[in-house]
Amino acid sequence: MNATNGRDGSQPCYIRIKDDQWYEFIKREAWKIPVLDRLYRVEEDVRRAISAAGWTLLDNDGEFSIPTPTGQARSTLMDEAEAVVKTTFEYINRAGQSLGPAPRRWRYWQALFKESLMPAYINLHSAETSRVLLLSADQLMAVLPSIRQRVAAYLPMEDPRRVALSSVPDLTAAASRMGNDIVRSVTEVYGKAQAPAAKPAKSGSADADEGHGGDVAPGTDGTEAGGPVLARGGDQALGIRLTDILGRDQQIAAEAMGEACTAEDQQQFQVSRFRRMLFGTFAALLVLVVFMGIVGNIEPGYFPLCLAEQGAKGTMICPTGDHTPGGANLPLVLGLGAIGASLAVATSLARQKLVVGVRYSLSVAQGLVKVAFGALTAVLGIIILGTQTSNVPGILGTQAGLLTAAVVFGYAQQIFTRVIDKQASSLVNAASPSTPPTGQDPGSTSLTGTQ
Repeated sequence: MNATNGRDGSQPCYIRIKDDQWYEFIKREAWKIPVLDRLYRVEEDVRRAISAAGWTLLDNDGEFSIPTPTGQARSTLMDEAEAVVKTTFEYINRAGQSLGPAPRRWRYWQALFKESLMPAYINLHSAETSRVLLLSADQLMAVLPSIRQRVAAYLPMEDPRRVALSSVPDLTAAASRMGNDIVRSVTEVYGKAQAPAAKPAKSGSADADEGHGGDVAPGTDGTEAGGPVLARGGDQALGIRLTDILGRDQQIAAEAMGEACTAEDQQQFQVSRFRRMLFGTFAALLVLVVFMGIVGNIEPGYFPLCLAEQGAKGTMICPTGDHTPGGANLPLVLGLGAIGASLAVATSLARQKLVVGVRYSLSVAQGLVKVAFGALTAVLGIIILGTQTSNVPGILGTQAGLLTAAVVFGYAQQIFTRVIDKQASSLVNAASPSTPPTGQDPGSTSLTGTQ
């Protein structure tokens, strides 16, 4: 990935992807490819919008400008557009830098925690929002449905930006109304053809004006000399027009999209922070498990894991099968507890539903916490069981019973980690675009404009 410096030789203001080796690096992480694709589309939209406005976008070593056309005076609109272009490409540059390789000493850390993911998406969203201001009417018409969908997914109904977006003409609904008008026009023409010929009415009479209105010009009632009009000029025929570059509709759409992207990024950040907490919890539990294993191996008496043997009064049975406490008892119970917890993790994964649109997965972090926690619950369960030796019947007084109990107690960690699962599910659902925002009826997730 090659970066070109600005005219003053300072920080690069735009990144051009010319190095195949750089692409070979970023394609190792699947999430980077869609971000790169969207950055390309933002750049394409900006260049098309400037061209549609009749201007030229100059790129001088990463310094973008819109020169004044020959024979024309410099307008305020051109200055504003140039400022937005520079800002948009700066966001593109920052997002591109986030996709690039990290220093070697941080690569494993980034691979685990995805440190560059949030900066890449935040700058990508900023670039996408900024480029909306530059769109022509046709370009804005094309992206409005996706903007409405994003706003409906992350902003509540009463949000002022969402309310303002509803004032932008909805051309999807307009196209539907236009289709209905065409069908009605054809039906009317067909009905007139089947009806008996009527005596021509005088101009200006009531019969001549009936059904059309006195101000309708000849040839605009759905028919012309050659027959019915089946194409009516789209949005212009219906009186629906979107503003052009830096217009009112672009500003409203950009403001609504920016707020929706901010809400999305905040919710994704909550998932990321919870994921970090889970990894931190696992690390702390792992240290505790290893410490207990070392202590139990050195001083077996610290952890009473042996029970009274069935049928042999006064004789103890330990998890390893010995009759006296040994250093291998605690590591064995810890391992069996981890196995029991792993069974619980497998069951949870089998029941887990795929939630689309969430950048971070919590499944691995949750599973690691369960496994470490299961090792501890197995030890605690056996110790508690040992306090009730006189009341423990049958098989629990044998080695097989102890080993089975350790696995069961490891699986039972689900009782304690259920709170973690519930919180994780809540955060993931909130971050998903398929879940309505807080305070909104789940049945009303659409957002349409009004005419």
